[in-house]
Amino acid sequence: MSGWKTWRVFPASQRLAREQELEPLSEFGFIVTSHEVSRDGPWRIEIFGQGDKARVAAAVDSKWQWEELPDIDGVGGFGLVERGQQLEAAAGRSVRSGAERHAGVDLDR
Repeated sequence: MSGWKTWRVFPASQRLAREQELEPLSEFGFIVTSHEVSRDGPWRIEIFGQGDKARVAAAVDSKWQWEELPDIDGVGGFGLVERGQQLEAAAGRSVRSGAERHAGVDLDR
């Protein structure tokens, strides 16, 4: 089962409300994360999942961007639990990256 993510950038003033709207998706195994794109700027909200996208597609509008996640190091052959752990790690890297940018860490060096 292949993994995917969908994302959209929102003004900082909308971030909390949008995250709260999407929070129920976590009950179905989806991972919702967000990070600040630039200091005091917009926020990118991401939803990570695998398999059927229908439930998430029903919760978002057509402005969301969708991406298939590559199977890395044979992760595609792992079971549901291991794939979920890989998705959580990807989401964690996204959040960590946002925090590092917020702190002024140069991620491009």
